[in-house]
Amino acid sequence: MIVTSESLLVNVNPEIKQDVSVTYKKNPIESLYLTVFSVFNESNNIINNVDIEFEMKDTIILNYSIENSIPTRKSIASTCENKNGINLQIPYLNSKKLYKPFSNISYYFRYYLFLLLR
Repeated sequence: MIVTSESLLVNVNPEIKQDVSVTYKKNPIESLYLTVFSVFNESNNIINNVDIEFEMKDTIILNYSIENSIPTRKSIASTCENKNGINLQIPYLNSKKLYKPFSNISYYFRYYLFLLLR
């Protein structure tokens, strides 16, 4: 799993935060980031039943979406109970080494997180 991009979408300067109100889905925020992660299989084999769970410090996950390169793969994502992590269930990941030369076979899984720093 790698971070493929990060963007600061909102950051309220501490000097003016008492005069500015920014919300995301009706929740007040001070900083909002978009982070994109990609999961690749670097091995020589297809990997089945991939379960990934990770948590981030000082972060609340406000929203997420999945870009599944194979829509029939039916991957599942959910936030952890305390909203600072993601659980991913990916039925299989094709091998990047084996399938990259073939443009019609996809080997990646990508997801987008909207992150709020506490």
